[in-house]
Amino acid sequence: MATYDYSSLGDSTTTAPGSGLLPPSNKKYILVISVFVFVSIIVNFVLIQGFFERTRPVSFDSIFPLLVVNAIFATVITGVYIQQRLHVTEGRRLLKFAEMNNLELMFDETPSTHVGAIFRVGFDRLVRSGLRSNTEGRRFELGTYRHVIGHGKGARSFRYTFLMIETTHQFPAMLFHNRQVKRWLIFGQISWFVRVMLRKLVLTNPAIMQRYEVYATETGVSGDHAHQLGAIDTILQQYADQYSIETNHNKLYVYKRGADGLSKQATLQKWLKLADELTRQLG
Repeated sequence: MATYDYSSLGDSTTTAPGSGLLPPSNKKYILVISVFVFVSIIVNFVLIQGFFERTRPVSFDSIFPLLVVNAIFATVITGVYIQQRLHVTEGRRLLKFAEMNNLELMFDETPSTHVGAIFRVGFDRLVRSGLRSNTEGRRFELGTYRHVIGHGKGARSFRYTFLMIETTHQFPAMLFHNRQVKRWLIFGQISWFVRVMLRKLVLTNPAIMQRYEVYATETGVSGDHAHQLGAIDTILQQYADQYSIETNHNKLYVYKRGADGLSKQATLQKWLKLADELTRQLG
């Protein structure tokens, strides 16, 4: 089992690597804030001009709509700023942890090398932050992922925590969706994806069918391929109440809905322990 040095996660962010060492991910947030400020100036100009033309005398009730509009703009701008600051802080902590443990940082990366089902749907797909190990016999990626489903007013952003283990085995392309999730949350509200891309399977193993809904994620895969799962059978039963799991050729994916704070020591320890345990079981 690998031993990691977690001391860097307790350091102050002022001692962590500078943001210049992280990929330049601030541009779009600066653009968003700039757009809101610009729109706020225009709206205020229009409202103030109309206000002084129509309102005599000035009272609190008359300026209340103006205050509400400004409060909304200020809330949005502050929210975007805080979100990005927290994201960069997590990236700095993970970068220092990666440097101390022979790992690589993943930060605002396009998931171009991933074959997992959640990485092939939606738009604005991004691995927000995480760690990659390229050590022989211990290749894995652990990170948080975000994509957007829908368009216009119906667009929604979904976040996940994922673990990918690269193995020497070859598995059928199957998704084991945890039945504990009442709705199809692992893919957000994209029933068309379930209909078009995934095909429901029936396996002969009652223990698996009781805990998971099983889907083929590639054409040509059927329930008869379940005999190729091998060690995955034990893993499926062991983690049935916690995660959804996907197999795809030489890769095993573990999915959890929501973005865990990987720069927190307890959370990172839990996921790295899982990575070590799955690597050991897969041999």
